[in-house]
Amino acid sequence: DRKMVQQEQLAAALSPEKFVISVTEMVTAAERILDDG
Repeated sequence: DRKMVQQEQLAAALSPEKFVISVTEMVTAAERILDDG
């Protein structure tokens, strides 16, 4: 949904720290999946 994407982009622009944390969590989750595989 484009509205949701725009809201997420806006939220990320307003709070870069939260955006960085979410990206770090995604990377950590991806690494866990790769380790399990």
